[in-house]
Amino acid sequence: MGQHFLTNPEIAKKIVSFLKPDKLCVEIGAGEGILTSYLVEKFSKVIVVEKDTDLIPFLKEKFKNRCEIINGDILKDGEKIFEKLESFSVASNLPYNISSPITIMLLRFQNKIPEMVLMYQKEVADKISKEVSLLGCAVYPFFNVKEVMTLKPGAFSPPPKIDSAVLHFERKSNTEKINIDKYLSFLKMVFQNRRKILFKKLKGMVDETRLEAIYSEMGLKKDVRIDGMDKHKIFELYREVKGEKA
Repeated sequence: MGQHFLTNPEIAKKIVSFLKPDKLCVEIGAGEGILTSYLVEKFSKVIVVEKDTDLIPFLKEKFKNRCEIINGDILKDGEKIFEKLESFSVASNLPYNISSPITIMLLRFQNKIPEMVLMYQKEVADKISKEVSLLGCAVYPFFNVKEVMTLKPGAFSPPPKIDSAVLHFERKSNTEKINIDKYLSFLKMVFQNRRKILFKKLKGMVDETRLEAIYSEMGLKKDVRIDGMDKHKIFELYREVKGEKA
């Protein structure tokens, strides 16, 4: 299922230490419960969502009544689970093959999530925290993101072929009120064919005269490509083009 189980308890303890104590934490994919052991010590309540049916009896026996264990697929069942909750932190050694769609899904509930600590393939973590990428821009309006740990393959069983990294997400104090579906659609469009001049892509979305005025107001050159923009400029351009200004 794309899982690489963390085996070092000290690393697990360190990962959980980046979260502040709170009422509720949701853990996505508990595996053998190495993170769970520290989460139940820190939070008033822990909800574990684990897809692997074979692991459920083991987890229930290990943690007894110390946490709520849900046998479910986070991509199929996550929204129903999260809609019932008021506020919750998130912890996960994410299944690497579905880490991006899980991140996008969590953004839909950003107003309920004060912070998250999530583990990714190092390459994906860099796209979120350091690079101008679709995923990094999607996260930008809602969370401040910091890489807090890098892990070698030997920290896992089975060991992955690449390094991993832990990111700490902290919700921004004044999160932006935007239509996230429109924003994601905009990002998919502007990040397609990255070498193509951005102005030409946007002409189909807004009147050209208005687009020229937006470029002038923002101090953008008409030949700029997406790689010549930073996350803030891309977000501001979206709000101008889509009329979702603050």
